[in-house]
Amino acid sequence: MFKALQGFGEHVQLSVFRCDLTPARLVRLTSMLDLLIHHDEDQVLLVKVGKSSERALRAFTVLGRPHAFRLPGPTVV
Repeated sequence: MFKALQGFGEHVQLSVFRCDLTPARLVRLTSMLDLLIHHDEDQVLLVKVGKSSERALRAFTVLGRPHAFRLPGPTVV
């Protein structure tokens, strides 16, 4: 599951990922997860917090060590 989600978003904590997805990528991710999970044992929660922006990032409250969420944009390698 971890490896599958790595290609879709930012690993935030343990089993938590923050993903900025187009509608098409959301369908692709949902379909892929549906095939991976054991429906009688596993549970995946997808929570929409709005568009990727400063306002949506404020939907998260972080206690302890600060976490800097990455905003979408160009990646320089």
